Amino acid sequence: MILLSLRTPMSQAITKAYRHILRLAWSLLFFTSGCLSQVDGPIIADDPPIVNRPPAIVPGQVSPPEGVVTLNANCAQHLFQLGVIEEQDLQDRIFVRWFIDYDSETRPFVVQDNLLGSEQTDTSREAPSFILEPQSPRQFPNSIQLAPEGYHRLEAWVSDRNFEPGEPPNRRVPNEARVDHAWWLIRFTNDTPCPEGSG
Repeated sequence: MILLSLRTPMSQAITKAYRHILRLAWSLLFFTSGCLSQVDGPIIADDPPIVNRPPAIVPGQVSPPEGVVTLNANCAQHLFQLGVIEEQDLQDRIFVRWFIDYDSETRPFVVQDNLLGSEQTDTSREAPSFILEPQSPRQFPNSIQLAPEGYHRLEAWVSDRNFEPGEPPNRRVPNEARVDHAWWLIRFTNDTPCPEGSG
């Protein structure tokens, strides 16, 4: 009887300690499994989406500056320059189309096409130029005297994807394409000087 009375408190203490350790173990297991539970998706994607950055005509390089331009109708040629096109995506090709008095229904014609190749090592690409010829039947099939609202409109459209069939004709590009453009409103007179060598 004496031995039994001595063992009983000790057994109770061991049992109490075991239960305490067991509760602690279950708590740790629950907490750990909560931290390691699967999430809906990765925090950082393994393959982040590629962002197509747009080509940009540098305004300070455009000559003559965009806007209204007065030219002599008797001069043989007038030079229009885009100067520099900035393209951050070095592998992109750059497609440039020039239009005069563009109208999607009556005059959707391209008067000049240019292509700048890919695999560049510099983000700045030398842009193409356009020679405007007042007496050219291709550029002005109805003569320069017939101008919508008194001005002829020259435009350069720059795309980092090739133009494709569809509406608007000769200007449609894929959805992923990025586009920039420059424009001039041209008024012809007979009393402005001609560019050097274009008299």
